[in-house]
Amino acid sequence: MIGVAVAGMTSGLDALVIEPQLTLTTTEIALPVSHGGRLARALGAARVVQLSDLHVTGYGVRERRLAARLKELAPDLLLMTGDYGDGSDGMTALTRVLAPVRPRYGVWAVLGNNDHYRGQRDAIVAALEAAGVTVLVNRAATVRGAGGPFAIAGVDDPHYGRDDVTAAMQGLPGDLPVILLAHSPDLLQRKGRGLLINAGDASGPWKRGWFWQDGSHVRPDPGVVVFPTTGRRRVRIVRREDGVGFEEIRLVPAADEVRERRRGPLGRRMMREPRHVPGEIVIRASQVRDADVKGGWKKMPTAEGVTLFSVPDAGLTQTWVDPSPESYFEAELDAVEGTAYHVWVKVMSANDQGTSDSLFVQFTDSLNVDGRPDYRIGEAVPEVDAHRVDLMLAGHEHGGQVRLPFIGPLEPNVRRSPYQMGLYQVGEMPLFVSRGIGWSSLPVRFWCPPEVVVIDSETMGRDAGSL
Repeated sequence: MIGVAVAGMTSGLDALVIEPQLTLTTTEIALPVSHGGRLARALGAARVVQLSDLHVTGYGVRERRLAARLKELAPDLLLMTGDYGDGSDGMTALTRVLAPVRPRYGVWAVLGNNDHYRGQRDAIVAALEAAGVTVLVNRAATVRGAGGPFAIAGVDDPHYGRDDVTAAMQGLPGDLPVILLAHSPDLLQRKGRGLLINAGDASGPWKRGWFWQDGSHVRPDPGVVVFPTTGRRRVRIVRREDGVGFEEIRLVPAADEVRERRRGPLGRRMMREPRHVPGEIVIRASQVRDADVKGGWKKMPTAEGVTLFSVPDAGLTQTWVDPSPESYFEAELDAVEGTAYHVWVKVMSANDQGTSDSLFVQFTDSLNVDGRPDYRIGEAVPEVDAHRVDLMLAGHEHGGQVRLPFIGPLEPNVRRSPYQMGLYQVGEMPLFVSRGIGWSSLPVRFWCPPEVVVIDSETMGRDAGSL
């Protein structure tokens, strides 16, 4: 029994103090061979360092160790893959850690889901730029290496569907070596797009109850659809987080309001029911045919009327639409050509945790407010072209943060990911997923120590494989 107690206390000490606060490993790899080694030739003899998921809240032991490690490593190129910090103390600490670093090829960064979710995006970008960091938001930059030019392309957070890999790669010559930065390896999933309706905001989840909502604080969509011709269309409601209730969808013609909304936030609290106007399209749960309900949605009579509920929460937070979903329902509508419809949904949050309050809305033949095809049923967004990318770096997964021998990560969202940590080969493209440095939810790490990733371009390794 004493041995069990000692083992338990030792494991607890490791999980709560040693790994998250006092340990900072350096993971060194040779630059993986891809595309005939053209990236290595462009970089010359260079030390590339990746940082991810810092989650700093102040300047403490962990941050001092990181600053010292960066000074020791003296990188030629520093690449950062999102989730940087919280609060004013975190922003000050972030600048303090990064400002002394002056790599000859610069410091480049992309944003992560927490950088958007907590409503501090602008403060984070300002802190990064104050430290001399260039933030890439769905764009690329060309850098002159010792042996020739190469590009660094960065997408906005894929976890919340802000990524646009087409825009990030636009205009890059086909023979130019490319390093692609993304916060999450979700970028590599086959996924569609839908209007995200989320009954929560940057201050936290809603309480249980019914709410009118027209978007989400985590996505920049203006909550608007347009149709290129007049005629019959279909709308599809896809479950995002299980447990959500649906009563009504209302498409309100509001062109002037839409133009104003593009400059304002979505996902606000306590939004009023939209007023009825001529030309609106209203679809209630009671109008949805049983034959058009798939995968666990149930019709239930409530005080609000007949309501569609999905099955209970599964503890997962998939943030993109599966082009071939299992759980959804559809209905028909008659749309008018060129009308900008403001999309409202009456949803119910089934609990107080923010895990059962979201859904996606898709249509046939729909356009976004900019006139581009978007939010379409069954259509996938463009995927990463592995023929064009020489190296992709990501983070987000934290390696699971808590891993057990023979079991792996406990976190279900990480368990289902094919890219949890380390080096992978995705077609012709090497991918490295960092365990990151900080933590989320709880200040705990176990069998998953924080890491700084060092990539040696002078020593080219073998083709990547899962490590």
